[in-house]
Amino acid sequence: MYFYLATLSITLALFFLLALYFRFLDIYGSIGALLIGFYVGILGGFPWLIIMLVFAVTSYLATIAWIRAKKDRNLQEGKNGERRFSNVISAGLTGLILVFFNALNTYFFKSDFNFFLLFAISFAVIEADTFASEIGFVDQKVYMITTGKRVERGINGGISITGTVASLSGALIIAASYSILTWSFSPVVDVGIVLMGGLGSVIDSFLGAVFENRNRMTKYQVNFSASFITVVIAAVILLI
Repeated sequence: MYFYLATLSITLALFFLLALYFRFLDIYGSIGALLIGFYVGILGGFPWLIIMLVFAVTSYLATIAWIRAKKDRNLQEGKNGERRFSNVISAGLTGLILVFFNALNTYFFKSDFNFFLLFAISFAVIEADTFASEIGFVDQKVYMITTGKRVERGINGGISITGTVASLSGALIIAASYSILTWSFSPVVDVGIVLMGGLGSVIDSFLGAVFENRNRMTKYQVNFSASFITVVIAAVILLI
């Protein structure tokens, strides 16, 4: 136990320092990620933490892609692509809920329900949405998901071919990470994670078009809602 706590602490300390050095999180986002990391690492386990770290690093790489062009159009996160505490919370809240229920199940109910798979799906959704917006930015042919009409890049609810392919690629990264961490290597599970990630990205775009564009939801509420709804759908499928 002491060795695990030491390993967890060192891993999170390194991540905290790297986040500040490369500026993919601001100071409050870094502190938030550190606290969430301890929570996930203690109640979930190291594989759960690795999923979260894979998401953080790969989403950062997608964020800094074409960063100058994004800044020219004022479409970047923060000043230079860095994420804030609110970004961290909205991205991880569904996962945090799943970690809590997994801990309850482990110590009390002891069922074989796969909460870790749902945890991976929750991050596949956020990863897919991040890739869709950050990499899909290069596609100038963007259409509103609710009307099919051509819109400007960066509009909430806008979808494109490049963005769709990018979103599935982002979900695939999480699917591959899940397979490696669980040594399952099941094509059905991997495809399921990718499809759920893609579905979550579509839900995010729909909520953005219908609610965020009308100032009825914030983008953080949209991000959380998309991941939560997708996880609920995935949980129902697992229970059938």
